[in-house]
Amino acid sequence: MNETPQFFESIESSYPSLSLSFVRGEATSEDTLKRASVSSAAQIIILADHSLKPANADDRSIIIANAIHLLAKKDKISVQLINNENKHMLFRIGITKVFVWDDLGAYLLADNIAEENSLSIFTQIAKSSDSRICTCKIEESFWGKNYAELIDHFHRLEQGVLIGLISKESSLEIDSIFDDDSSAIDQFIKNTLSKSQRKFSDEKHNIRINPARETVIQDGDQAIILR
Repeated sequence: MNETPQFFESIESSYPSLSLSFVRGEATSEDTLKRASVSSAAQIIILADHSLKPANADDRSIIIANAIHLLAKKDKISVQLINNENKHMLFRIGITKVFVWDDLGAYLLADNIAEENSLSIFTQIAKSSDSRICTCKIEESFWGKNYAELIDHFHRLEQGVLIGLISKESSLEIDSIFDDDSSAIDQFIKNTLSKSQRKFSDEKHNIRINPARETVIQDGDQAIILR
């Protein structure tokens, strides 16, 4: 960050219980990123620079993300964008943790019209240090059992309130569509697709909030918990 020393001092004084370290420099510079130890960071968050015009802020965030993804694992990088239409530029390099406030904020405001307390509830969950939404693996012994049994399990162990399931669905591989005995035209299409296929994430998330109690737990499902 290229802020003044006073800026960092004010942050440190605001959070005296935290052990904070700062690295000043150009965030697009490989040297700065290495000094910040991004390669060994548990998580990396890139926030939009609101001192810039929206288009310029997103451009800068994308450039920084592009520099970081060469040094760190992509699943550890989260990026805040201003314009929802720019998400595909990050997806293209394999960064899928993208937060667009205008996109999410519109849903929150709309929901708050129908339910006047929804915004207050979401804000409380987001800001509270005592409660949070998280995911955890489901024990293999529950595979094939129904969702109702999993609800009882978490309630009995007091590990939090089960609110849903999340699973990852793999994209279809080109090889699974065309076999080796395909016609010449099929092989041509296969080769063309292979060369032009974008390097997006091979997986997408399937999120089910409060599914039916008889929903069967499958291998690959994870529990969504409110703790």
